[in-house]
Amino acid sequence: MTVAPGEIYLADIFEGGTRPVIIVSREQLNRGGLFLAVPVTAARVQERKRFANYVYLPAGSGGLREDSVAVTHLAQPVREASLQAKWGQLSEAMLSQVLIAIAWSIGLVN
Repeated sequence: MTVAPGEIYLADIFEGGTRPVIIVSREQLNRGGLFLAVPVTAARVQERKRFANYVYLPAGSGGLREDSVAVTHLAQPVREASLQAKWGQLSEAMLSQVLIAIAWSIGLVN
């Protein structure tokens, strides 16, 4: 299975059950069966999108069915077997926002 950064999959993740995730690991690392992914939620979007550790993703972005946010402080490993369906691909600009929010979440940028 070929998986690329910015792709959105429906996945069964450790915390949160089945939900969309954004693959954020580098393409060079996506050759195995474990990927780094950021969970996506459609709960409390208006409230959460104001914070630096969430990235607003409007409906249609990467195949998302409703306005959502990427929960960047919960980036986690996801096994290939947990990926259920590919929904789409984020734009380079949106993926960059997600990566910057991860960097902010772990203290790499202010």
